[in-house]
Amino acid sequence: MVKISRADLVVSNGLSLETGWLPSLIRGGRNPRVNPGTKGHLVLGDSAEPLDIAQGKVTRASGDVHPEGNPHFMLDPIRVGKLGVVIAERLGELDEPNRAAYIESARAFQKDLEEKTKKWDERIKKSGVTKTVTYHNDMLYFLERFGVKAIGFLEPKPGIPPTAQHILSIMDLVKKEKVGVILVENYFDTKIADRLTAEVPSVKVKVVGISVGSKPELKTHADVIEQIVQAIEGK
Repeated sequence: MVKISRADLVVSNGLSLETGWLPSLIRGGRNPRVNPGTKGHLVLGDSAEPLDIAQGKVTRASGDVHPEGNPHFMLDPIRVGKLGVVIAERLGELDEPNRAAYIESARAFQKDLEEKTKKWDERIKKSGVTKTVTYHNDMLYFLERFGVKAIGFLEPKPGIPPTAQHILSIMDLVKKEKVGVILVENYFDTKIADRLTAEVPSVKVKVVGISVGSKPELKTHADVIEQIVQAIEGK
């Protein structure tokens, strides 16, 4: 709240990801410059072209579902590059004398990610991996960008811990579909994935960080994407 009280800009993910805590912090910060609807409040989800928008009525029985779309778009380097420009443009509105510098830096960041994405795509295609299983559906944008299909999830519904029956069904699916790699986001318990490995020895289980700082070595967005690509390659 103290930081928000002093801020000129609050950047949020949106798509209901921060619903449980950000509104309270903004109210407590008592800073009209960053209230929703002002130039000082930027919601990236509004510009992210979200995937997996819920159809029909959504209830808690569906699990932890985000009706406006999957909010984990930061794992798509192309979207991240575009959103970098969106942030730069807003910074330029708030700080006009430095607008050109913000835009120039953002364009360079976007170009770098576009070039890296081409190489990452080549490497994933070379790996031959086209199917995977993840714990949660927070790698959708990465998999969509690089042409890998998640054929199942270790949790039966978003936010719901796996049951024994569900684990058995995933084991059967992994064998049937000849899945070679399971990607487990490192903020989940890997014991279930380890059990899958014991039951299906041909499957590699790779624990990956999905955000900057989620592992000590992940210091940039490119670091995050690179280690997921390496996991798919089996490194």
